[in-house]
Amino acid sequence: MNYKRIKVEDLPATYTDVKLTVDQYIAYKEQKYLDAQIALKAKTTVRWLKGWKKLHQIERVIAGIKKERLLERRSMIN
Repeated sequence: MNYKRIKVEDLPATYTDVKLTVDQYIAYKEQKYLDAQIALKAKTTVRWLKGWKKLHQIERVIAGIKKERLLERRSMIN
């Protein structure tokens, strides 16, 4: 299937679909960081985590991370 190539000059002046706002960029970077942390915790790769079949395992890893953070906070309070 052939797709028509679009020249940048042909786009309207208000074309902003591809641009990220500062908030979107920060959220994107945070998500990449969190994905890397989860992959590290699960002893796997980020690419492996992207598979939908692994969702239940990811949820268990996230729950484990949350539990660890909760225990850290409790130990800091006491």
